[in-house]
Amino acid sequence: MYAREAEGRTLTLGVSGSLWKDALIMFDRETGSLWTQVTGEALEGPKEGTRLEEIPSIVTLWGRWKLEHPDTLVLVRDEGIERPPEYRHYARDPHLLGIFGTKNPDTRLEGKQRILGIKPGVLNNPSSIAYRLGRIEVLQDAIGGTPVLVVRGPRDSSGRIFRRTAGGRELHFKVRRGRLERAVDLETGSTWNLLYGEAFEGPLAGTRLDLLPSIPAYWFAWAAFYPTGEIRPADDSEAGR
Repeated sequence: MYAREAEGRTLTLGVSGSLWKDALIMFDRETGSLWTQVTGEALEGPKEGTRLEEIPSIVTLWGRWKLEHPDTLVLVRDEGIERPPEYRHYARDPHLLGIFGTKNPDTRLEGKQRILGIKPGVLNNPSSIAYRLGRIEVLQDAIGGTPVLVVRGPRDSSGRIFRRTAGGRELHFKVRRGRLERAVDLETGSTWNLLYGEAFEGPLAGTRLDLLPSIPAYWFAWAAFYPTGEIRPADDSEAGR
């Protein structure tokens, strides 16, 4: 998700129909510049080199979100528009990389491994980071010296990353498997819904952890943009920390 203002001008963005490194390319109707979905950077046109500001967001299940936020406004697409069946086949086939077939540029992970990506510069980290989502429920980590919390909810294909600090202190969470909605921090004993980073019982009730910008992606697509980035956790033994 990006703010669509660039250099003081509000842009109207659409889908160009083109791909670059197997990622969607947008265009803006005001200048005709072409923008990549992954980095939010204009690749061509009058705005070339400009980057849109990324807004932290969460990809989750509608039913779960509706329970937590019953007054949400929702954008409903035209019911007459359906994805062609080949898109469903693409999601199910672990060996099909890219619409036209692409080679995995980095075999450290399987091409269709789902990751949660952190871009270089977030929390002053010089490198990109790809969090392997397959085995993560909760991972207590640090980026650029800042404590962070990586969370993936049950049945979610995506995840979210929060600063693991509140009230000027680092927090450590105790989570029973499958009970992300009732985690406890060891510092104050407050109870948290870690799916949304919010404390609802105890001394920190009403406190929210800061959500960080991240991108859910397939590994092969992320690696094409960030070929020298880190992969975390390093192995499955760290995935439940």
